[in-house]
Amino acid sequence: MSETLALISRTLSSSSNEGELKDSATTTNSSNSKKFEGDGLPFKCKLIGTEYLSVDRDEKVCLDSMFKLKAVVKTRGEHKQRVQLNLTMSALKVIDEATEAQIAIQEIERISFVVIDPRDTRAFGYIYNTSDGCHQFWAIKTERAAATTVFALKELFELAFEQYINSNKAKEATKETRVPSSSVSTVKQVAAIEEAPPQGALVFSPPSPQTDTNTHQSINVRKGDLTTEQTDVIVVCSSSQYLLENIFKVGGDAVMTSYNNESKLNSSTVTAVVAGGRLLSKKVYFLSWRPNTNETLLCESLKKFVSNAIEKATTENYQSIAFPAIGCGRFDCSISLVAKTLVEEAHRLVATNAISVSFIIQPDKENIFHEFQKQIDSLEQVQQVSEISTVSMSIGKGMVVVEKGNIISQKVDAIVVSSSSEILKQVIVKAAGLEVKAAYESEYKHNPNSILISTISGQLCCKRIFFLKWQPNANDSILRQSVVDFIWNVIQHVVAYNYESVAFPAIGCGKHGCSIDIVVKTMVKEIKKHLEMRNLSLQVKFVIQPEQQNVYDEFCKQVLISDEVHGKSVEHKLPATWKQSTDNRLRLRPRPL
Repeated sequence: MSETLALISRTLSSSSNEGELKDSATTTNSSNSKKFEGDGLPFKCKLIGTEYLSVDRDEKVCLDSMFKLKAVVKTRGEHKQRVQLNLTMSALKVIDEATEAQIAIQEIERISFVVIDPRDTRAFGYIYNTSDGCHQFWAIKTERAAATTVFALKELFELAFEQYINSNKAKEATKETRVPSSSVSTVKQVAAIEEAPPQGALVFSPPSPQTDTNTHQSINVRKGDLTTEQTDVIVVCSSSQYLLENIFKVGGDAVMTSYNNESKLNSSTVTAVVAGGRLLSKKVYFLSWRPNTNETLLCESLKKFVSNAIEKATTENYQSIAFPAIGCGRFDCSISLVAKTLVEEAHRLVATNAISVSFIIQPDKENIFHEFQKQIDSLEQVQQVSEISTVSMSIGKGMVVVEKGNIISQKVDAIVVSSSSEILKQVIVKAAGLEVKAAYESEYKHNPNSILISTISGQLCCKRIFFLKWQPNANDSILRQSVVDFIWNVIQHVVAYNYESVAFPAIGCGKHGCSIDIVVKTMVKEIKKHLEMRNLSLQVKFVIQPEQQNVYDEFCKQVLISDEVHGKSVEHKLPATWKQSTDNRLRLRPRPL
């Protein structure tokens, strides 16, 4: 029992500072039970959500449920219900703060597992085992540090266990594998017996980010100084003169001499030297890197920088590595692109290597820190929503939806087909029937240069089919603009027909091999702009083929992440083929030859 309580204290210490715990801690005796008497010890909280689980205790299952419930709340745009948790000697009472109505009364002996969210210091969850044998997971957002509430729960269970000991007047009870059902608190779920916990034993396991093996929890971002990182390896970009000089200053002559010697003798992509001086790491990896104005080449170079360092560290059996935010300083690269690329590549490698990755950001670089944090959080959301068939986000009066499926079967007003996708076009035409095939061929014959051909739906569930001319391009800027034009043209026709729903395929993300990042980000961003700018009551669906998991994940992430244009002045550019008329409608204008 003492070993179990020591474990609880250590895990709580990982989620709260030592001073707070000492202030909160009290000796377990009958006098402490007074604060749990009557209405009990209250904590103001918000209810994230509840879910039925298949087990009564499992750290990973609980955390997965926590992240999923958070993602669901965020996608729905709902406010969390304000509640008050009252901890009493007999039960945990969940009370609606507004109505003061009791939502649930949960006997403490039925609570079998408590876990703190390692990525959110103000969130925790617990499993409550119902009388009919179900396992309910309750996810809670706390007003203060979650560790404070969890510590109170720990203290409550200690008191319950002490009452059990006193009632039986025998310390040997803690060594029994079964606890008499007549005990004061039915502590078969509290005893945590050293030999083996009985069925329903209370287990507190607040996880530590340093020891968790989940992929998204092995990547983190912190404000600090790379030279003071207590990690196995720190990575230095040798082309960053400022960082290089700082490492040599803190590491001393030994590090600088080793670097000069190794870089001359070794032509490897990674120059590894033993850390010295005041450096707190074990090794320093020096890698050369240069920015590039071409976004595709820039991303490739960033991926190589991360992969070379992590692969080197894993071959040397190191378990932790820290990177700077390369390119975000004097090189003036796109912060969002750098953060996204570095985090995603680290995520890919961490999934197959036992190593934790940290990104260390200078304390005064708030914008860089928040961008890295956003990218890490978005990975967490995507990992949860990947198991959900549909993800949606409200934008003003409209809605953006991402789902896996077949665009042919969509019950919407209009479906969109890119004329460059010959396979999809043929599949659509065949499914729609001969009447649609004839209508398309006739329109194309009379207007071969038309940007958009609109036909009846034939045998499909939609009302209209929009065949839109679009071609991919190897140039990133031209590709991005072509997607902008594509979206503008579709929205104009949707508005002209007074339609309320439209479905898009993931253009260019199949055999064309376009940059998924550019295509998806641009499509989602432009749709959000139109919905917001025009205040459209329109449902826009992005329908992704089931086997395109990476494309689906990217659409989910772009839909779920905060839209940077909200609340800011945005310049909405018209595509080159459109002009603004005096009655605020957009009309098609042929390009001058």
